[in-house]
Amino acid sequence: MRTTDFYIAIAMTAMLYLAGCNRVSETESNFDNVVYIEAAASKNTENVAVKVKDEVLEQTLQASLALPLDQDVNVTFKVDFSLVSLYNAINGTECQALPEDFFEMPSKEAVIVAGNVRSTEVTVRFKNLLSMPTKISYVLPITLENANGVNILNGSKTIYYLLKKGAPIVVAANINETYLQLVAPATTKQLNGLSKVTMEALVNIHDWGTDAGISTFMGVEAYFLVRIGDDGWPKEQIQFSTSASDFGDKWPPADNNKLLKKDVWTHIAFTMDLTTRETIIYVNGKVQSRDFRGGTATTVNLSPTSGNLFYIGKSYNNSRYLRGEICEARIWNVIRTQEEIDACKYGEGIEAGMSGLSAWWKFDEGKGNNIYDYSGNDNHLTAGAQDDGVVNPIKWIDVEVGLE
Repeated sequence: MRTTDFYIAIAMTAMLYLAGCNRVSETESNFDNVVYIEAAASKNTENVAVKVKDEVLEQTLQASLALPLDQDVNVTFKVDFSLVSLYNAINGTECQALPEDFFEMPSKEAVIVAGNVRSTEVTVRFKNLLSMPTKISYVLPITLENANGVNILNGSKTIYYLLKKGAPIVVAANINETYLQLVAPATTKQLNGLSKVTMEALVNIHDWGTDAGISTFMGVEAYFLVRIGDDGWPKEQIQFSTSASDFGDKWPPADNNKLLKKDVWTHIAFTMDLTTRETIIYVNGKVQSRDFRGGTATTVNLSPTSGNLFYIGKSYNNSRYLRGEICEARIWNVIRTQEEIDACKYGEGIEAGMSGLSAWWKFDEGKGNNIYDYSGNDNHLTAGAQDDGVVNPIKWIDVEVGLE
């Protein structure tokens, strides 16, 4: 949506064109000469697409004259945050002013050399974009402050740079009919002897299990496993399936009020503190179930080297795979709080070497069957073989997760 001045600018441009037959020369006009921002002549909003992996982006600005002059015209640009409220009022938006940490203008001055109609370029540099929050629309208004005595065309004196960082997650792994296992269980770090455990991941499930209605999240079968569904449980309900003597019976009880939705990105987190026995299931950062479990085990080994192994998307057999996509999976050897789980669902603030971070699988490879561990502990994953020895490949899906 444009201001009235924009339409005045268009009218003036048309009039200047139509009046050309009355000019004595190209430097003469029946109208006063004006200067304006080149990019704002047709529209005064410039969208700057910030991708999740962008660190620096640049835009260039130029001022223009309606007609050339026989002398240099020095122009000065300025950032004017007082125009943010005007922009929001005109466009019906709720943009925030772009914080100064995210941009710089090395120079705000340019010159239109005599005989020319366009100025030298001024650079607007958007920086520190890796730390820019997602889901927030920012605006940076840059306006012409002066032009060496030449009139400034109000309708095209300001350009609004509109920035919104893209989704933090743009690719995910579809593990339907395949599963993931540790590349080298015998050399894993910080996955065994855990007295506190947090397991979490984002999943988009398209269908439920057919073998006893079970599909598998992650863990070790018949020992320490988070799965979905069971015989006697709704096939859409998260279940902690355990060794009863170690960690208590299957939990929570069947409950039709605790069903997951399919075809929706959902964050699942599970925590268990073996010192207090408190066990919590979170769905999308909110507590779904909480209890104090029985059993006598004081530690958890998530990387056994024999018997049932640790898997994502497999438990008792290959038919209990996760029918959908997964990304941002993590294991911690500490109890993450509800606030921490909710704030970091999409990986915000997570860094390699963080205290308590045992494994961090982003699932951002986009190709192949190997999943890198970003925690720094080298707990890498790979797609496992089926009963016939064939490895069903991971299917990589382009997504936009984290903007809701």
